[in-house]
Amino acid sequence: MIVTTIAYRLGLFYEPYKDRTTEILRKDPDLVDSQVSRQFEELILQPLTLLRDAFPPCVVVIDALDECQQPQVTSTILSTLLKHAESLSPLLFFVTSRPERDIVATFDDPNYRDSFGKLLLHAIELQPVTTADIKRYLTVSLSEARRYFCLSEHWPSDADIETLSKIACGLFIFAATAVKFIRDRHYSDPIGQLKMLTSAANSHGSHQLLDQLYLQVLEKTLANMSASLSERLQTILGSVAVIRDPLSPSALSRLLGLSTDTVCSSLVGLHSVLVVPDNQESRGNIRIIHPTFPEFLLDPSRCTNRAFTINSRRQNTLLLRKCLDALKELKRDICDIRDPSLLNAEVLGLLGRMESAIPAHLRYACRHWCTRLLNGELLDEILDMLL
Repeated sequence: MIVTTIAYRLGLFYEPYKDRTTEILRKDPDLVDSQVSRQFEELILQPLTLLRDAFPPCVVVIDALDECQQPQVTSTILSTLLKHAESLSPLLFFVTSRPERDIVATFDDPNYRDSFGKLLLHAIELQPVTTADIKRYLTVSLSEARRYFCLSEHWPSDADIETLSKIACGLFIFAATAVKFIRDRHYSDPIGQLKMLTSAANSHGSHQLLDQLYLQVLEKTLANMSASLSERLQTILGSVAVIRDPLSPSALSRLLGLSTDTVCSSLVGLHSVLVVPDNQESRGNIRIIHPTFPEFLLDPSRCTNRAFTINSRRQNTLLLRKCLDALKELKRDICDIRDPSLLNAEVLGLLGRMESAIPAHLRYACRHWCTRLLNGELLDEILDMLL
């Protein structure tokens, strides 16, 4: 949806552009379902070429490209942008991302070296600016917590704010996770939570402290857990960590063969690091707040408590087994169309049919069983299931 979204926003930005793209889509309505590269050429380049002399200067911001769940799509988007960079003026694209392997590899392609400028945030001195912003964020957020919990007007102290802002070392995700941890209503102990963080301040560096913060969230929530809860958490939290398309609690529970109540209750208390829908019947998905959390869980050198470390190959194998089980629910003409000669565009209400006939866990299994296979272990049992 990225190219069609950008085209839509550019149409709102400049009226003649909207008229051009409307005309293009009227002639070829299937364009919205075509490849990213073709969409870009026809919905961005074509109208821009016709309107170039009058088109006002404009910057399109694509933020956090690394959070796209499919590396091949990310590479396609980037390579398309870089390929046509010379023809985009007066349109500029500003892309932000962590340096993930696929993204860096695309930028390093010799064909594109003159097509972009690169700014590495870690290579410039931003510490005074980010520290001031983090300090302001902490002050406002913890003031809201003070009012909610009816605490003394002297809480938090200036020294506490100063300590937290310093140990964040420019990492906004540390500040954001710390605030969620401190004002978590499941514990209703902001004073104790804050003290726990500030007392650890002198013994770790910033990235190590983020790992320590993740550990504290897990250990505080799951102290003295039973062997059965530990096993269940490995399955549920591990699935959330490696899964590609986020799933709702009910869809994840169907995929894993657990009850929705079990999935939700196992994740209670992890609101500092996960977004878990309150209403179990909600269509909302379980989401990880920041990609550093699954990275932490999957790296035994960072997640030092083995009760929480996720073995990637084992988890992918488990999910593959669950996906293959789910695929047994498939049947011929599952959407009850009854005419195999029809094109998708000719089927009335196809999206609604798919939603009702193919549950979310089965859609997930269809899309991602192969990814799980590539990253898991090919056991005899798995081979039998594939056959």
